[in-house]
Amino acid sequence: MNWLRQLRNGDDSGFTLVELAVSMFIMAIIASALSTTMIGSRQSAETVRQVNNLNEEARLAVNRIARELRQASEVTAVGSPDPTKSVTFGVDFNGNGTIDTTAADPERLTYSYDATSRRILLSAADTSGTTVTQPILSGEVSEFALSFRSSRYQYDCNADGVTTWQELDAGCPAASPPVSALGNANGVLDSGELPYIDSVVLDFSVLDGARKQDYRTQIDMRNAQ
Repeated sequence: MNWLRQLRNGDDSGFTLVELAVSMFIMAIIASALSTTMIGSRQSAETVRQVNNLNEEARLAVNRIARELRQASEVTAVGSPDPTKSVTFGVDFNGNGTIDTTAADPERLTYSYDATSRRILLSAADTSGTTVTQPILSGEVSEFALSFRSSRYQYDCNADGVTTWQELDAGCPAASPPVSALGNANGVLDSGELPYIDSVVLDFSVLDGARKQDYRTQIDMRNAQ
């Protein structure tokens, strides 16, 4: 601007067209820079909001599932035909030594994944014995998987530090000496292996707009026999 004033040389006749054009050009550059900064700040704030929403949604879901699974005494069923999509277990909430199917606080719970609605669902019987299913996570769950493990480490056939239900089911025939199957060797996670499951790994992904967040947690069942 000092340069523009010098061009006027004390003339009170106003700015020339060249001066106005230069001024407008400079102001356009400043405005563009400010606009870019504001847009960038708004996008950063939106990204932070989406991440916070995802983390809060996931935290609520994980805390609820983990709290109940940790207290579970048994896994009684898994999804069929895909065992990674649901788990049914019993929790003796009232401490009477049995798993009640109808109670004020239901003790037979099923968590499952509905790929159509992209929701994690909880199913439990109410006091009348009617099964009620409701979503526990309002966000878009794009992926969901459960894996089942055991603390029977003598069946860790590949020595990777993890005993899977597949290892329980098949045993370790190639080991020396061979380890017989603890399950029923039918290639299905069922009543042959379920009594020995005492750990569940949960993997899922949540979407909020274009933002995707992945979550993973291992839940050890402290009351499993």
